[in-house]
Amino acid sequence: MIDIILATADTTANSPEIWPTITKVNIIPCIMLLLVIAFCGLIIYGIIQLIRFLASSRKEQKLIRMELGKVAEEVHLLREELKGKEEGNSASQSE
Repeated sequence: MIDIILATADTTANSPEIWPTITKVNIIPCIMLLLVIAFCGLIIYGIIQLIRFLASSRKEQKLIRMELGKVAEEVHLLREELKGKEEGNSASQSE
């Protein structure tokens, strides 16, 4: 019984009806198609990342402006403080 099954499997595996259909399929066009699909996928991914970056840049600009405003206010207060100290020192030196 097992011999018959093995013999049948061996004859179907080596039969010329199966292998010509497999060998007719050319592998190079399949690989090229996969490369084109991968390349298009990378382009789409890059476009999505660019859109995300450009959308977040507005938020980043607002945050940078707020931080710059805070720094400018601190510099202004420090300058006023230094001017006050210099005027106090110059007034005490002139007396």
